[in-house]
Amino acid sequence: MRTPRGIVPVELKSSAAPRTGPHEAQLEQLFAYCLLLEENYQSTVREGIIEYSNRAFTIPFNDQRRKWVLDLIGEVKEAKRVQAEPGRSHQHAGRCRACGFRDGCSEAL
Repeated sequence: MRTPRGIVPVELKSSAAPRTGPHEAQLEQLFAYCLLLEENYQSTVREGIIEYSNRAFTIPFNDQRRKWVLDLIGEVKEAKRVQAEPGRSHQHAGRCRACGFRDGCSEAL
């Protein structure tokens, strides 16, 4: 979305907002969109919005968050390079059943 402050990515979620605010993975996704917009439009993105069914969060995008997501992208690239198996980050069997890595995962629930 274009605003007077510049381009702002908006991530729409069909669920209600988590009580503690956006999940880390949702922030990572939003910040990746910020980077993509900066790259494609040669413009600085200052913030992004995560909009849930009941509430929206405007999240600042700054140098610290830019570095965070760039570091994460570097980790993903390195894991792909060495063909590392992603580690399980939860204790939810339902998430494992829906995971695209389940067939080859040694940590599946």
